[in-house]
Amino acid sequence: MFPRECKLPKLKILSIDGCRAAVLFSVSVVQSLSQLEQLTIRNCEELKHIITEQEDGGDMNTGKEIVPASHNSHLILPNLKSLYVGSCLKLESICPISCIEDLEKLESIDLDIDFRLKYVFGQYDQRDHSSRQKNIQIQFPKLKELTLKGLYNLRRICPEKYHPRCPSLEKLQVLDCQNLPVLCIMIGMEMGLLHLEGVFLKESQKKHFILKLKELPKLKSVSTVPTPRQSLSLHYLQELNVTN
Repeated sequence: MFPRECKLPKLKILSIDGCRAAVLFSVSVVQSLSQLEQLTIRNCEELKHIITEQEDGGDMNTGKEIVPASHNSHLILPNLKSLYVGSCLKLESICPISCIEDLEKLESIDLDIDFRLKYVFGQYDQRDHSSRQKNIQIQFPKLKELTLKGLYNLRRICPEKYHPRCPSLEKLQVLDCQNLPVLCIMIGMEMGLLHLEGVFLKESQKKHFILKLKELPKLKSVSTVPTPRQSLSLHYLQELNVTN
């Protein structure tokens, strides 16, 4: 959608609706978006990747993810505060794992109706998964709201070896993610400075559902969202872990 010669260093708000591109940004373009604060993407039926590393005029539809070496000298969206992606039915990746450390100011993530998305951040990679380094924490220091709705293929927020920590999280909603087996997110801090009001879940339709909550000193409620045919319940819950 945006050719590599395109530079948008003063753009603060970007809304994309109905675009038919498979990829939105190359590395050079997304590095120019240094002041972008709000990104909204909706109804992009052919979109597979938001960012690609293709820079040589080749087929942008390959949708390869950024590798860490691609942005050593420039940060990726360092001022982004709000991200909304909705009704992008072929989307496979939101943001590579290698870019997460740049999103220090991100406050809100809202993902709505994406059929193919398996991970909110990063994609499954067999080489990465088989490496010896495990239990890597990734930080979202300013993230306050996380909404995951209608992500029918979602497996985890990040690939298995990564563990997201969101010390500022105030609102977490997981609605109609029918194949989500594990909700794994580290919310609390050692000082317990957490103001989370509640966790809202629409029950998984799988026969095995696991919910893990850790370090939530001010959590007030954990509840499912009832449907017209079903009262409040957790029929498929097989394992519940609550710590601290």
